[in-house]
Amino acid sequence: MAITLVEPPSPYFLPLLIFIVLFEVALLLGKRQKCKSLTLEIKSLTLRKFELALAMKSLGIPTDFVKKSKLERELIQVEKDLAPRREQVLARAKDYDALASRLQYGVYALLVIVFWRTRLVVMSPAATWPLSSFFGFPRLGLGAVGVSAVISMAKAVIKPFTPLLSSV
Repeated sequence: MAITLVEPPSPYFLPLLIFIVLFEVALLLGKRQKCKSLTLEIKSLTLRKFELALAMKSLGIPTDFVKKSKLERELIQVEKDLAPRREQVLARAKDYDALASRLQYGVYALLVIVFWRTRLVVMSPAATWPLSSFFGFPRLGLGAVGVSAVISMAKAVIKPFTPLLSSV
């Protein structure tokens, strides 16, 4: 079954869709940027940890006991430095998630208020049959697509790309 448009799309439809997608992408990239410096520090400390462990394995002779114990102490110190950094990254990510969530609710509430009774797209009623009341919220008519459905669609488009955009 082909989806046919009954009316041409509203001039607000495409800019609104692009705005929502870019807003979601900006939030995800902001999370990555917020934690970037600490994750780089964690990576360098982890690399140092592996270098020390490799150096300790190469020292197997009992005459190298002093060097080995020195490397063990350095490895313990690196592990101690690594633990608080990881906690800081998780705390920053949690704080950013809370802020982003509040910002999303605010922006989407504003969009719903502004475009409350605007028909963004009107399709044939058969194309939206099982969910026509959801798409046409609030009472825009059968086949009409309102702002709540556009927000849901834009978020669904971004969802598969979330792991690529925020790797924290």
